[in-house]
Amino acid sequence: AGPRGRCSGVVSGLEVSSLEFLGRMGACRRLGLAKCAAAADWVVDRLENTADKVVVFAYHLVVLNALHHIFLERLGAGVHRFFQGSTDEATRQQYLKEFHAKQKTQEDKGCRVMLMSLQAGAVGVDLTCACVALFVQLPTDVATLKQAEARIHRKGQRRACEAVFMLSDSGADGEAKAWERLRAQATKIAGLVGGGQGDGVGGFSDQKG
Repeated sequence: AGPRGRCSGVVSGLEVSSLEFLGRMGACRRLGLAKCAAAADWVVDRLENTADKVVVFAYHLVVLNALHHIFLERLGAGVHRFFQGSTDEATRQQYLKEFHAKQKTQEDKGCRVMLMSLQAGAVGVDLTCACVALFVQLPTDVATLKQAEARIHRKGQRRACEAVFMLSDSGADGEAKAWERLRAQATKIAGLVGGGQGDGVGGFSDQKG
């Protein structure tokens, strides 16, 4: 089994600026799009200051597409792969091979970011070459969240894993309530299964930052 010492970060208080141009788009999509630039900043900083590989999760296709184009602009070609439900099997296997490949030289950037839909991330995909997961959007239930976390925290993982959840508390669309619902579900499930109290969403401790 993977390492037991896991932690999570909650990037909270993100300010959502003018969203009128998004018109009738649903609240979750609006928030997801509003967080894309901050998510890209976080990923770029992580890549520049560590040797980590990062898995980035989002729920809605419009948000995933926005992240995909921002990553292409910010990171350049070859540094990230976009893995979604419609990706054919041959392409999936190629993306996974590229993501798992080790850097040949220090200058060789290689594929260090895997952008995935939460639905695709709930399938048995091994991403243990990464130990960091960034959730730009929250899933609707704990089961999906735990399955996504399990892409990096599974048998063969030798490092402590980190999950970071980007939350916005701006206006009526704030995600604090959704986050607390997920935490409550996770705690209840952990208590039923383990006979005790849970320790945070998906088994991750709660560390705000």
